[in-house]
Amino acid sequence: MAISRVFQSIHRSGGGETLLPWRPIAQEEDRNVEDKDLKSLDSEEAPVVPWYLQVESPRKAPRVLSERQKLPELPESPPPILQPLLQQLSVDLGLDDLSLIDLRKLDPPPALGANLLMLFGTTRSEKHLHVSADRLCRWLRSTYKLRPDADGLLGRNELKLKLRRKSRRAKLLGASDENSDDGIRTGWVCVDVGIVESPAESAEVELDQKFVGFGRRTDGIRIVVQMLTEEKREELELEKLWGGILRRATQQVAEDVDDHTNLDTPQHTTVTPSQILGPTGPAIRRQINEYAATLPQLRGFHTSTRRMSIESEVHTSSETSSYPFPSNSAYVSGDLDIHGIQKSVLFAISSGNFDQVRIYLQQASSRIPQLNNEQWRPFLLEQLRFYLESLPKDLAVRHLGHGWTDRTSTAFLESFYDTLSSIPSQSEWETRIKLFCYASEIDHHGYSATGMYELLNELRHSGVALPAGLYLRIFHAILRPKSPGFKHNPRDFRSALKVLQTMNSQGINMMTEKILVTLQEILAEVNPDKRSPDPRNTGTEETFDCPDVPMSPPQFRLHLLMKVVDMPCFSDEAIMRLLDLYAQHNHWKAFWDVWRSAPQQGQPRSAALYAFMFNCVAKTNNQKACTKVLRSWIPDMDQEVIPVEVEGEVGEAIKACLRVVDQYAEGEAMSNTESVGEWFVIHFVGDIHQPLHNEALDVGGNSILVTFGGIPVNLHALWDTNMPEKLVGGYSLADALTWANILTAAIQTGAYQYEAASWLTGMALADPITTSLSWAAEANAYVCSTVLPDGVTAVQGKELNGTYYESAVPVIQLQIARAGYRLAAWLDLIAQSGKTEL
Repeated sequence: MAISRVFQSIHRSGGGETLLPWRPIAQEEDRNVEDKDLKSLDSEEAPVVPWYLQVESPRKAPRVLSERQKLPELPESPPPILQPLLQQLSVDLGLDDLSLIDLRKLDPPPALGANLLMLFGTTRSEKHLHVSADRLCRWLRSTYKLRPDADGLLGRNELKLKLRRKSRRAKLLGASDENSDDGIRTGWVCVDVGIVESPAESAEVELDQKFVGFGRRTDGIRIVVQMLTEEKREELELEKLWGGILRRATQQVAEDVDDHTNLDTPQHTTVTPSQILGPTGPAIRRQINEYAATLPQLRGFHTSTRRMSIESEVHTSSETSSYPFPSNSAYVSGDLDIHGIQKSVLFAISSGNFDQVRIYLQQASSRIPQLNNEQWRPFLLEQLRFYLESLPKDLAVRHLGHGWTDRTSTAFLESFYDTLSSIPSQSEWETRIKLFCYASEIDHHGYSATGMYELLNELRHSGVALPAGLYLRIFHAILRPKSPGFKHNPRDFRSALKVLQTMNSQGINMMTEKILVTLQEILAEVNPDKRSPDPRNTGTEETFDCPDVPMSPPQFRLHLLMKVVDMPCFSDEAIMRLLDLYAQHNHWKAFWDVWRSAPQQGQPRSAALYAFMFNCVAKTNNQKACTKVLRSWIPDMDQEVIPVEVEGEVGEAIKACLRVVDQYAEGEAMSNTESVGEWFVIHFVGDIHQPLHNEALDVGGNSILVTFGGIPVNLHALWDTNMPEKLVGGYSLADALTWANILTAAIQTGAYQYEAASWLTGMALADPITTSLSWAAEANAYVCSTVLPDGVTAVQGKELNGTYYESAVPVIQLQIARAGYRLAAWLDLIAQSGKTEL
């Protein structure tokens, strides 16, 4: 297995291996195509209705703009990101009627997570909805380095595909049903921002407070943004729904759960998962179905099963030994639901009544279909795990006893292992593995890599297969550093290797971007020492003068594996994760390997990738690196299949690099707006004299890969940058001035003095098109005589730092001299005529 070989020789040196061509690459859809498709979506013609059947829709009174754009008040102890997020939603994205619901006190918390803040906003159209959601995700990724998950957002490729299918279906049927749910008009996007930083002044939760609910206790705050069109928001009334849930959750009910005499008329409200959680995209469906693997987690609330206050009901175990489980009348009346049972079980567990819970579930299993056939066991195991993960770290460690072989030293362990079947089912094995991983994650020294190795052997003998995500969690638990400066022994790596071999033997596809990128992130955490580059290491041409820190041997081998493996293209998200990982750890050779993957595969790079790359380099605050990156990659933006414009997030990223290069450049540009035309003329006249700027073959040589001095480069960049810089000896302003003086002397008194006058033949300010075409044709002639005299195959993959370079030097010298001479003459003509444009 390929990935296994990455770890089999970890004691060997990781450096000095030849970099091989990159395989995976992401392909970005055309933003203009997306906008066009979205416009067509909004502008679809409605079916013709006779005038006598037309009914005018009721019109609402227009509202004042300031009222629609009013920001909600911040809740108590808001996270630092909340105020900028509200500003972004209202001012930059244009969402109206923003509202905020603070669900941090909701217990049990919603399935979206504990400590939840939920924002609501109205978009003005379907197009506005998707564009705003996409830009919000990009802003969160670029500004706060978060990984938001937008459910209901149609990707560019998905939107094109659905529009195309709908059009074909309409042609076949002769008409289209505008009222059907075609999966395009979602009207609703749920953006899960993720866990954000808590406010510094927020009070800590008391350690003795009991906690009941989904997931583990967390100090972070989760933010979810519900973005809806006006019609969808009125239809769903999500604020009203969540407001009601929050009010019921905070009520203190003195009556007993089974005492119905003093209650108002029972009203049974059925709440669907899609109403509570948002549009059922992949991530939210995972949250809805996470617990359904063992038992459906019904999101229903019944007035006959009122929520009890944990604070008022927590007593000692002797006082709570008679905690009221649902009575027999509940079974008869049908009022019993699995949510009520789960609540009773969690309360009893938190009170320490482990034996009572097990006895109760055994008795109830015959009358509850979901608990039949021994299904009460995985149900109880999951509740025990939820309870453990909700505890403070030190208390959870005490519950876990002496180690993974300990089964009786605590009431928790005794209950857990007594509940396990003699032959555990798959769901029981998953819970057992999750418990071990959690123990390792909270640094319980009794749950070591050796213990995990033994547990995996037992798992293999049982024949049970686990999902890929759980195997990756095991891999992380084994290699996770237990303390600062922690050093793994070889057995730990053998155990991690065994995990990968087990995944492969069970038929799990290891060659997926999700698994490979996650493995690389885990290996980076295994070696968490983010070493600063050696000050003596000034970088190389290969790293664009970014000082490089070598990878660990396992990371280096996995990086090489990702370069050579034959698999589908990586997505933009996967490439950005790798770029971010490598930039954080100063692995700049690997960073540029990932970045060069697009042209090596003949695939375009998106505007988002360019923006991300420029931002990563700007954060180094390295003037030489920013200078070289701007000079090297800005020209390539025009050479993409879909040219990348210097605007939006790309423009801001380029500005960040320019501020590093020259902190005064932005101010000077803003104060002198008349210089824009001059810069265009200089850029145009210079570019037109480079032979490959006038050649369409292989996108101007951009897809012809060669090497120069052992460094991979495409032919276009070779003529643009590498060969001229070698000829001059550098790329600084002083180098350029020296070269200009040499060429000026050659024109005035040297090799070019007798032919310089002919360079201006036919140049006419009144006919710039003819003039520029004659210069382009002149430069293009060198493609056949010098650039590719023997065709593409003669240079493809070859080292050109030799005879080829020597033959190119005279042409480079001549074309640069012509460009400078003609530029000066053209600017003189402009000055003499008084024109301000080309």
